[in-house]
Amino acid sequence: MRRLVLLPAAALAALASASCSPEAGEPVVGTWTLTGAMNEPRWLHSLVSLSDGRVLAAGGCADYWEEPPPARCRALDSAEVWDPVTGIWTPTGSMNEPRAAAGAVLLGDGRVLVAGGWDGLPYSTSSTSDYTAELYDPNQGLWTRTGSMAWRRERDGASPPNIVLLPTGKVLFANGMTMDRSAVASAAEVYDPARGAWEPTGPMVVPRLASTAILLPSGKVLVVGGGTVVPPPNPVIPATARSELYDPETNAWTETKG
Repeated sequence: MRRLVLLPAAALAALASASCSPEAGEPVVGTWTLTGAMNEPRWLHSLVSLSDGRVLAAGGCADYWEEPPPARCRALDSAEVWDPVTGIWTPTGSMNEPRAAAGAVLLGDGRVLVAGGWDGLPYSTSSTSDYTAELYDPNQGLWTRTGSMAWRRERDGASPPNIVLLPTGKVLFANGMTMDRSAVASAAEVYDPARGAWEPTGPMVVPRLASTAILLPSGKVLVVGGGTVVPPPNPVIPATARSELYDPETNAWTETKG
């Protein structure tokens, strides 16, 4: 008959550590270490790596309410910068408008473009931050307004924004919607930092929201998946498996073929 042997807690801990520890010479992969905490709690914020290695966190929601409907949040206009050398977050200049779920990208000149987003008001309310854009200068720690977009843009939940820096130095933003939150094919726009203005691209093949975009080595942009939001009262948001390419040279979209 087998006997059950009870080991002391210290022995169990040592056994667990030994069974999970890498063997001699085996590299440790995927370890986490604590760093400094931000000055404000935030989520749905923009996060961009700056040219000097620091990291900018801008905007986001401090609080969020779904009850009673409609959904809303306390959107932030504040921003802070993390220093990888010290591990400390330092407040920097505040944005001109509070915005959560905005698109953000590092420009070739070291500035950061933040565009669109949600000001925290109910979705049924007209929001100026959906259309506006501003630039962050890391040397001065200041934000300045730049040209506004023609279409409303924001991230829905945790979906990535379709904002991509092109090889030309311009920026493509490929998500857009109407006031009733329907996706539109003509919503893609390109921002020119030299002019501080947005201009439309050709119409996309598929109207889409919450899709994913990536810059290819060819200089073209691949946009994949997403959903086409159907206006209320229809609650269905159909997804698409179709993908398409944007060519900056022709300013046109073409569907990829399987």
